[in-house]
Amino acid sequence: MLSNALALRVPLAPLMITPGTEPTRRGLSRISSTAWSHTPRPFALLWIFLGVWPAGAQSSRPVKLIEYPQKIVTFHSPEDSRIPAALRASGQPVLEVKATDGAAWSGSSKGLVRRQPGTRAEDRTQYFSGRRYLPDDGVQRLAPDNSAGVWVQTRTGVSHIAMVGMSLARKAAHFEDRVRLRHDRYGLVASSMLRTPGDLSTNQLDPSDNDGLWTAMYAAGECFRYAATGSADALARARRSVEAVLFLEEVTGRAGYPARSYPQRRLAWERGNLALDTGWGEGMEGRYEFG
Repeated sequence: MLSNALALRVPLAPLMITPGTEPTRRGLSRISSTAWSHTPRPFALLWIFLGVWPAGAQSSRPVKLIEYPQKIVTFHSPEDSRIPAALRASGQPVLEVKATDGAAWSGSSKGLVRRQPGTRAEDRTQYFSGRRYLPDDGVQRLAPDNSAGVWVQTRTGVSHIAMVGMSLARKAAHFEDRVRLRHDRYGLVASSMLRTPGDLSTNQLDPSDNDGLWTAMYAAGECFRYAATGSADALARARRSVEAVLFLEEVTGRAGYPARSYPQRRLAWERGNLALDTGWGEGMEGRYEFG
């Protein structure tokens, strides 16, 4: 479990005056030569532009990370031994139950609704439908679990919707794992296509004309994470992503002309799902195409 207290470095407005720096007429701080010399240039420039500098360069104040319930869904066949007995019972459908946190869950032929009047306005009524949450929308029986979640039986299967408390740091780590496992294509944050819907083992990375955009945003986010936490993992991910974005210009062979994405010519499937109006150009020594 990650600590719930992190030190966030924030700029002092309107003029940053910190140890090892001098104020300038334009309101930016001149970083000490020691700090600058040990900072990778792309990140140093980005930190100055964003007004963020890593640990030790600016004053700190703690940020309290609270846990907030996230919906974690697992699907089960009707024969699964983990399904509670209350869901296996015969008789009339059970379409109204109360969870251990006081929330009221109700099912129908059009999905599932969760109501909790005492919580935040945007969470008081939540609607669940479709394959993201249910095998199908025809709810037949409900059973609460022992930790604020619910088991749901539909016409074709069973799903368990768990309400799991997560801090922002823990949730971010969860999505970092997803990026690493199924979205990292040559350092670019790429589209993940499942050849068989729902089967993660059939994941295929495909080029998209948004690869450069998503990767640049991801790189900036990792720079922020490194600035706030000093995480070596964040620095490594930021470097890999920045290098991938810079390669988008290198692959075209034309200075100042970046590509949106590129496939390797030897991998025909990489080109199959990319629809660009302008077609492809031939890149570096004929090894790549770019668009």
